[in-house]
Amino acid sequence: MQTHFRIARPVTDLKRAKTMYCEGLGLRVIGSFADHAGFDGVMLGRADLQYHFEFTVCRAHPAVLASRAFAKAVAGLAAGEPEISIYEATKMVR
Repeated sequence: MQTHFRIARPVTDLKRAKTMYCEGLGLRVIGSFADHAGFDGVMLGRADLQYHFEFTVCRAHPAVLASRAFAKAVAGLAAGEPEISIYEATKMVR
């Protein structure tokens, strides 16, 4: 049995998060939802990875953002891929 790890986090700009992770880290949209109990979201990953990211936006309440330490930590999950910080990925799509 394989373990699959989901990393979920609220964001303030769903489109920007999707662009940053797809273009910066080479992930793909593997699922999405709209207005599920007031939330919109997107799941990003790849078939060869044992994890995926889920980003959500609440239509009623703004997100409380996590620290930069979280952003840097998620970039190193894929073994054998170049280590890139989320900050660097963000600069790629500006």
